[in-house]
Order: sequence, then C-alpha cells, then structure tokens
Amino acid sequence: MNSTLFHDLSTDRNMGWVRSDGWLTYVSLDAPDTSVTYDMGVSSTGVIRLAHFGTPPAQVVDGQQSHALPGWLPTLPMGTPQVAKALLFLLGIVVVLLLIFRVRARYLARNA
Repeated sequence: MNSTLFHDLSTDRNMGWVRSDGWLTYVSLDAPDTSVTYDMGVSSTGVIRLAHFGTPPAQVVDGQQSHALPGWLPTLPMGTPQVAKALLFLLGIVVVLLLIFRVRARYLARNA
C-alpha cells in the first residue's frame, strides 16, 4: 500500500496493527455507521476474526479471551453512565425537596 493509505489506516482507532508493508483486500460494507458494532482482524495465518468494537487489536487478531461483555450484547452510547448518575442525583435532590416541603406543610397545618 502507498504511504498515504498506510498513514490513513494506521492512525485510525484500534488500527495500530496495520503494517506499512501490508496489503489490502477489497472489503465492501453496506451499512450505516451506527449499526457497525464490531471490529475485524486477520491473523498471520489468514484467519479472520470479528470482535466487539473497541477490543484491543491483539485480542481481535489472536482471538484471546476477554473479560468484557459478549459482542452480541447491545451497547449504550458513550457517556451514558455519567448522564444516568447526574439524573439520579437530580432526582434525589427533587425527592428530598418534596419531602421537606411536605413535612413543612403538615407542620404548618397542624400548628395553624
């Protein structure tokens, strides 16, 4: 492959395994980018392996077992845990404020 193609491929995420003296075979993928949730690797013996997107390149090629969740499970968008924690925190604040106002209203009603 020429140097431009090598630079383009090797600088992509999880593509550090691409060698400058490698060769590229034609691959056609007709799918929207949001539906592609896997990564592909080819071992030195020519075995093609698919792995969950984001798996380290050596594990994709070597087929090493990972303690990560299986690739067939749906994944959440990036940032979901942080958003969920923030929403739970805000919900907690709202519940505490509602309890305070409710106790205050009962106290005022009892003393009025």
